[in-house]
Amino acid sequence: PTGNGLITDSLGKLSIVDDDAPVEVEFSVASATEAEADAPVTVTATLSAVSGKTVRLTFTVSGTAGIATDHDASDNQITISAGATSSTYTFNLIDDTTDENDETIILTATSPVNSTLATNTVHTISITDDDDPPSISFASTSDTEGNSINITASLSAVSEKTVLFDWETSDNTALNGIDYLANSGSSISIAP
Repeated sequence: PTGNGLITDSLGKLSIVDDDAPVEVEFSVASATEAEADAPVTVTATLSAVSGKTVRLTFTVSGTAGIATDHDASDNQITISAGATSSTYTFNLIDDTTDENDETIILTATSPVNSTLATNTVHTISITDDDDPPSISFASTSDTEGNSINITASLSAVSEKTVLFDWETSDNTALNGIDYLANSGSSISIAP
């Protein structure tokens, strides 16, 4: 050493303070469409840049599709390891046999760890129903002439949709005006 300084330890300690802004994390796409029979479904989270830290994207699950009846997704998180730029979360759709409306599963990002949220913070999955509608049948009935008859309509299977139909009488062995009076109805409904 020169001057008045005295070095007593030949090892020094240097601390480097990270001044980089945190990376941004988001779902890779804002929406997707899946058929009810498709399985499994994979959702991807991506980073805006490589990070030296493990990033976690926590999300909640909502939507019109029922948890445990239409899918097995649950509130969870996607973990992106240090050095990687993406990771995935996989879940299954439940293929039922009920005719139903198309439904949605909505994943909403919350509370990222070692990152901030970017643009695609909500991922909506539309599930298209693949089941045929039920058929309608009428119960056979009989009565004596001069009486009114109530006829019961039934579905071949349960439906989650309101089933609407029109009906009208027609001749078979009984003749209109002789054995019965022609009748019809419209917009008859069977509730889900």
